[in-house]
Amino acid sequence: MGGMTTLTWYGGNILSPAFAATLYAMGGLLFVMIIDIVTFIVAIVTVIISHIPQPIKESTETEQSLALKGQLLFGFRYLWERPPLRAFIFVACLWTLFHDAAMNAPMILARTDNNEAVLAAVSAASGIGGVIAALLVSTWDGSKRHMLTYGWGMVSAGIGKVFVGMGQDVVSWSLAQGYTSANFPFLGSARQAIVMSKVEPSAQGRFFATFTIIVGLVSLLTRLSAGLLGDYLFELAMSVDGWLSPYLGWFFGTGAGAGLSVQFVLLGLGMTGVRVLALTWKSVRNIETDLPDYEINSDSQ
Repeated sequence: MGGMTTLTWYGGNILSPAFAATLYAMGGLLFVMIIDIVTFIVAIVTVIISHIPQPIKESTETEQSLALKGQLLFGFRYLWERPPLRAFIFVACLWTLFHDAAMNAPMILARTDNNEAVLAAVSAASGIGGVIAALLVSTWDGSKRHMLTYGWGMVSAGIGKVFVGMGQDVVSWSLAQGYTSANFPFLGSARQAIVMSKVEPSAQGRFFATFTIIVGLVSLLTRLSAGLLGDYLFELAMSVDGWLSPYLGWFFGTGAGAGLSVQFVLLGLGMTGVRVLALTWKSVRNIETDLPDYEINSDSQ
């Protein structure tokens, strides 16, 4: 399921640059916005008319006793009562913090004098890498040790981010970004496998909603602060007279985009470092053995 989800995401990355340019040329920005609204309505209607099977509720006592407030807080309480799962989500959020602070588009545009064609090519390469990996994940039985797959995915994606930051042209950016994106289907499927094996089906919807809220808030705050950090720290530090340019200017250059490249590399190293934390934190490292899988009641099968 994780592979199919990422397949649809990265498939859009391949086609969207070409479609966007064509639609913009045909009718301008207003035409693009109208198409966006229409496709959104089609997607919502499709979800409404589709039959989505509901899991068999293994225990109705808790469901009946929870009021609306309890339902809203259920995911947070469920997470808090299970320390290994709580630690696992914390590591996922920390990794998301480093990942989302690495600003791909601003860095590439700054280094290419706002060349949208280069950015579109890198985005397409990202989509190709993601689609290929998603197809592999969809046909792969997977490792029995999902935490191992998840951990190596964090390391590999971080290394890819480092090479994106070190890139100097469209070829190096495209190759590095394609490699980086190829890790996310493995990451996502492993994370889903771990969570879905530990959380009973009747609680999965609220748990994933809670997880999305937590990660979404981390991502939002990170993106808001990353731009300020890039503009007022790293870009100034890597300017011609900046305090970092004498040490790193020989490789990254100076001027527009150089500071964002340095920021990108450091954040990629941070993504890799999160794996070290996961290895040293017993609750995360042994989550598949320390936290038992949910049990299916025999009378509900």
